[in-house]
Amino acid sequence: MWPVSLENNLQTYLQNLFALGKDPSFEVRKKVFIGVSMLTEDRVNVLEQHLPDVLNFVMEGTKDEEIEVQREATEFWSILVDVKQASALLEQALPNLLPVLLKNMAYTDEDDLDEGEDETVPDKVQNIRPRNYSSKDSHQGDDDEDDDDDDDDEEVNDWTLRKSSATALDLISNRFHDNILPIILPCIQAMLEDQTDWRRPEAAILALGAISEGCRLGMEVHLPQVMPLLFQYMASGKPLVRSISCWTVGRYSTWAVQAQQPEQYLVPLMTQILQRIQDTNKKVQAAACSAFAQLEEEAQGELIPYLPHIIPALMHAFGRYQAKNMILLLDALSALADSVHAGLSQIDLVRQIFPPILAKWEQFEDLDTSMFALIECLTSLCQAVGGSIQEWAQVMFARCVRIIHTTLVNVKNPLVDKELIVSSIDLLSSVIEGLSERADLAAELITNSQLMTLVMEVIKLEHPESCQSAFAMIGDMSKTCLQQLGPCLPTLLPLMQSSLNPQLLIGAMDDRCGHHGNGAPPIVSVSNNACWAIGEMAKRAGAELKQYYPPVIISITQLIGYQRMHPGLLLNMTICLGRISLNCADTVAPHLDKVAMVWCFRTCRMRNDVEKEDSCVGLCNAIALNASAIVPSFVPFLIVVNSWHGRAPAALKATFTQLLDAFTANLGMSISQWLSNPNVLDNLAIPDRRLAGVDVIENNICWDAHWQKRRWCPIIMAKELAEQGYKV
Repeated sequence: MWPVSLENNLQTYLQNLFALGKDPSFEVRKKVFIGVSMLTEDRVNVLEQHLPDVLNFVMEGTKDEEIEVQREATEFWSILVDVKQASALLEQALPNLLPVLLKNMAYTDEDDLDEGEDETVPDKVQNIRPRNYSSKDSHQGDDDEDDDDDDDDEEVNDWTLRKSSATALDLISNRFHDNILPIILPCIQAMLEDQTDWRRPEAAILALGAISEGCRLGMEVHLPQVMPLLFQYMASGKPLVRSISCWTVGRYSTWAVQAQQPEQYLVPLMTQILQRIQDTNKKVQAAACSAFAQLEEEAQGELIPYLPHIIPALMHAFGRYQAKNMILLLDALSALADSVHAGLSQIDLVRQIFPPILAKWEQFEDLDTSMFALIECLTSLCQAVGGSIQEWAQVMFARCVRIIHTTLVNVKNPLVDKELIVSSIDLLSSVIEGLSERADLAAELITNSQLMTLVMEVIKLEHPESCQSAFAMIGDMSKTCLQQLGPCLPTLLPLMQSSLNPQLLIGAMDDRCGHHGNGAPPIVSVSNNACWAIGEMAKRAGAELKQYYPPVIISITQLIGYQRMHPGLLLNMTICLGRISLNCADTVAPHLDKVAMVWCFRTCRMRNDVEKEDSCVGLCNAIALNASAIVPSFVPFLIVVNSWHGRAPAALKATFTQLLDAFTANLGMSISQWLSNPNVLDNLAIPDRRLAGVDVIENNICWDAHWQKRRWCPIIMAKELAEQGYKV
């Protein structure tokens, strides 16, 4: 609670606070600037008329003789950036402030100048951060991450004046953008030209990286001269200069890629970073790996022509790196696989990658969580290279099964990490998917192993992440190895259906909304993958599994209309309904009146792919058996038809045509005439949201009237359908 007495005497308070800014005790001065920052952050409204005096006071603190006082004063500028009332004052202060920040970004005599150890020195276990497994789940319907620091250090506990100053400059550049360049660039140039102390050009390079995002457009004209200079510094005799240069060029990788002159910009950047990946200094290696990961993310497929140069460089480093940087190198390999995809499937490249990684894997015990980064890397690689993994599939399959078995045997030990199960199952999924063109080999590996027995045990664990990955793998297996699932289905399918428990799911989503949580509750992710896997099995097994569909359909019927439904789960429920209805429409049709509207609205927003086609075919099959149920939702159904924009597969278009013709005959008038009746949309209403008619449609198809420059119109839709060849 802000004391009223203090607010009434703020002028006196500030005068005394300013006086304490000259106190001989640096501890007192530190607390003074902490207080000013807190005051600015929490009660800027009462401080507003005093801001000019506050800025002048803090500017002096930023120049204090004690570094700790400087650091606390510098924190104020990062807070002030977000204060709208202070924007004009802050901009006026920039000519004085920016040179001070730049000066304070240089290492000082009091800094512990850890220049990084030689690569031959083994890492200490306590210096390696524990690695949590990060599952790559492709069935969530959602989308990782921005991990930029002011340099390549992982040790963020020591918040220094250098880091505080760089952060302030970064935030200021994102607030004032290119307007700061006339002030900051001459200062940076002067420091770059200073050859008397390596710390000054190093700080200037850090500053170039700090402004890379906020001043992106203004820097473009300078980068043809700046980048070659940074390349020179990447070869400096000082490891700290080499490492910060790597960090900075990584932040400008977007420009190098978008310049569309690869031989002039992209190739030199890639070459320089790869050379630093070969550096003998650990700190430089780490910065180079991070920079290359940024380049991979930006360049994507543009790197494919250069893979014969990239892979030997990365794998040469793989043979030399110690444990800590090995994690970063594996992450860089994962990012490469995610970026170039099948471009990595050339067998000569695959043969350079897999043998050394698999040999390294064998050095880990089955319960060693230090191998998470390696397993993640293998998972990404398998997803990218596809069928090229055949030579090593058996080795990876057997090891994953062994890890799952060992973990289950020791699962009651609190020190055993169940994420070992998750990571192994995810890798198995990638191996099975990679063998899609060698289903015989995948089937043989499954048949000759304990996998399905172990998976049944995994699903029964009270560990949502393991269950989630198990369901995803079952869905992948059903595409090519459904027969191997057969003996387990009587037990497996009821377990999958039970994860679609409406009461538990709605309770979990209500609780999440009530607490404003981020991300899906664990039970939603489990249910999502179960629903997706059931749909995959239904598509391929058809009527063979018909006895298991009714409970699934009932659960989906109860869930699909829930207003706060998780979007990924809603998507997979509509796909699942469609795939069940491909061969067993008679199980879905009786429930069509309860699900048709949501089914249509969600399907029309899908991209035109096989999942949308399955959803549409299944929907049409159900309509054919229960046509009256679609009447209240016929406008949403027309939106589904129109959403293909004339690109519906021929068989599906013929089915659409047949249904529209039947509806026209039943109406005794054209669909255009029917749509011209303003009462047609009256059946569309959502009481809980107090929406009706066109509002319902716009809300459910995410129609932006401002962007479209018009409201959604049924007459225009009818015209578009006619243009696609439908008789409306």
